[in-house]
Amino acid sequence: MRRSLLTHLALSYFLEHVQQALQQMDVPPPAMVIVAFSITVNILLSTLLCRNLEADFFEALDQHTPRFIQLFKSKKGSVGQKLTELMQTINWVTPDVTEQRSVVLKGIAIVLGDDSKDFFKTCFAVCLLFGLIYALHFDYPKCMANTLRFVQTVMLGLGTKTLSPKLLTLRNALLE
Repeated sequence: MRRSLLTHLALSYFLEHVQQALQQMDVPPPAMVIVAFSITVNILLSTLLCRNLEADFFEALDQHTPRFIQLFKSKKGSVGQKLTELMQTINWVTPDVTEQRSVVLKGIAIVLGDDSKDFFKTCFAVCLLFGLIYALHFDYPKCMANTLRFVQTVMLGLGTKTLSPKLLTLRNALLE
């Protein structure tokens, strides 16, 4: 409980100072909120975990992307159909790294049976949300719990090493 209170106070303090700095740089209000939130979460996580979670998140995602694409292409049935439709949304000849990351995260959610359609639009949003939920010790939203637990335990190596059968199956397939 004490750590949550300290985390909350630190988050409030950093957010206030980041917002002041952005106002001095004349950043427009909508962008200011996003930038301030991003900076605050990254500073908070760096302080609490002694590591750059954003860099670790994208490094792990990039490292595993080729294997995830192979796994997605091998899936059959309704899951395979959803993954095929998802993968058709991106230009694979000259893929944008952000689009590629987002497709992989949405694909992980499909494989694990989570509902990502209303949860996020980009991989950056998942990174920030994951970081904030993890740092503040909140429960993951039910619609994305498996995906976020997979990111936490398998991709980032944080927390418990005990995996549900669904997560264990995907981890084993990824590491083949």
